[in-house]
Amino acid sequence: MANAYDAIINDLVQDRAEAIRIAQAYKTEVDRIEISDDDINHLHNTIEKLIRIFGKYSAEFTETADQINALISVDTLKAIQLLGFNYKEAIGEPLTRICANAIQKSLSGKIAIN
Repeated sequence: MANAYDAIINDLVQDRAEAIRIAQAYKTEVDRIEISDDDINHLHNTIEKLIRIFGKYSAEFTETADQINALISVDTLKAIQLLGFNYKEAIGEPLTRICANAIQKSLSGKIAIN
């Protein structure tokens, strides 16, 4: 009888350890793609400043600035993220590739890149 209890306890301990491992893997994945509220606020404020700067050079752009600003509001950005949008993948990875390509093109005339 004691062996049966030991087996049950060992199974429960193993199941718990597996559940913790899965939860940690899930948390790691969420942390990798999630943008914090502070980051969303910073992103919103930065884009809002860019809209103001570009608005000074284009009357047409100024007309749509309010619509763009509403689209990138903190509430909208947070809601879209909650629905599963991955800003880092959708925006960060293409920007990284664009920068890498620009650097490679600018260096290609100066040094050979293998």
